[in-house]
Amino acid sequence: MTVYLWKQNAFFNDFREEIINVHPYLINISSAYISYKGAQLLNNIIENNQIKGDLQIYCSIKFDEKQPVETLKLLTSFATVYIFTEPFLHSKVYELHTDSGITTYTGSANLTEGGLKNNNELICKTTSNEGQLEEFWVSLWENSILVDEEVINLFSDLPKVSQPPELESFYTKLNKKMKPIFDRQSLEKKYPDLSDFYFNVEDYSIFDEQYWYSGLSTIKSRRMATQEKFYEINEVIESFAKKLDLYPHYLEANLTSGIVPSIYNFERVTGIWMRYGKHKSELKLFEGISNSKQKSAIEQFHKHACLQLAIGSDGLQMGMYHSTANDGVDNGYVADNWSKVKEDIINVYSKIQGHGFVWRFYNNKLIEYVAEFEIDNHTVDEFLTFYKNHYMDGYESLCMKFYHCDDVKIQTYKQIINELQDTFIAILPLYTAMTYRIPKSQRLISK
Repeated sequence: MTVYLWKQNAFFNDFREEIINVHPYLINISSAYISYKGAQLLNNIIENNQIKGDLQIYCSIKFDEKQPVETLKLLTSFATVYIFTEPFLHSKVYELHTDSGITTYTGSANLTEGGLKNNNELICKTTSNEGQLEEFWVSLWENSILVDEEVINLFSDLPKVSQPPELESFYTKLNKKMKPIFDRQSLEKKYPDLSDFYFNVEDYSIFDEQYWYSGLSTIKSRRMATQEKFYEINEVIESFAKKLDLYPHYLEANLTSGIVPSIYNFERVTGIWMRYGKHKSELKLFEGISNSKQKSAIEQFHKHACLQLAIGSDGLQMGMYHSTANDGVDNGYVADNWSKVKEDIINVYSKIQGHGFVWRFYNNKLIEYVAEFEIDNHTVDEFLTFYKNHYMDGYESLCMKFYHCDDVKIQTYKQIINELQDTFIAILPLYTAMTYRIPKSQRLISK
């Protein structure tokens, strides 16, 4: 059904009565301009009639050039408010969601006293069983800034004398100040609620692509905060790993991967990893063998297979990192001793099934996986063929379990520890089969 409202007060009276009668569970409003008095009129309807539904309001950046701070403070006291910065938001839409349908008002009326009560506005009222504007609201949400105290404070410098040149200068500066807030919130919108998780949105979002190449101190500080959580995990895992004859890098400074762009991470920080592998007395055997330009094999811990915990923009990985793209010691060992390694893999393959491990080959230069193999869904013969067909210099290789950021198995610190310990035990047979180790009894010889 469609009704047109144009007489003075017609829209406001109909809108108010509709809210009172149906008690909507959701109200969406988009208005280019909002005045303090307009906000008061809406607030009175909501509070006087004890409307409990969600109320979301979208407005332009120039919504109120007289008292924006006061208006935003009032609006945010009873609604969730978003500012659409660019391009200029000029729509006027009021939408009520109830169990029986959706009522939509579209037309010329802003959320101001003039638009609601004083002016002669033209409004089209429609009712439907389905939302016709769902994509419109999603687009507004994706491209708007959530108003909080930080955003409200940005409007405190609005010139008291509203001269056009001054105002335009203010809004130009305001848009620049809002840009980092928009960028941060855009990332947060990609994530579920992680407020009760050990690793939260701040931890994951700092590894979004837009931050990969950044060396800014603010970005580094955020990476360091996540790195500290890895250090906390190591306080328990290091002693556990040593019982499995696995060791972290012997230099504490290298316990995790780097948190600043460097030649070692292709000048980008896509995540943080922490690895446990060979004892340093084993590494010394390989000094001078590798073509790497690094000073010693002891500094080439990452050239050897390790068990690993890693974080990226979308979650955690646990499992075995087997080989770097070039000069990997243990993929060389596998290639040189294929007959023996093949038999060892056949003997342990069933032990690593049922845990969700996926073997991947990764091209770090192109930043993409080039092949993957789900251990649980294939036979050992299929795995051996897969490995032989895809192993080559230039590809990193790893066998990991992936946990999306909101996986309840990694919600708490204790759960992460337990999951990591279980994963290390599960993957250890394959690590042993595909890794060259010096027996403990012989390691003193290679000191």
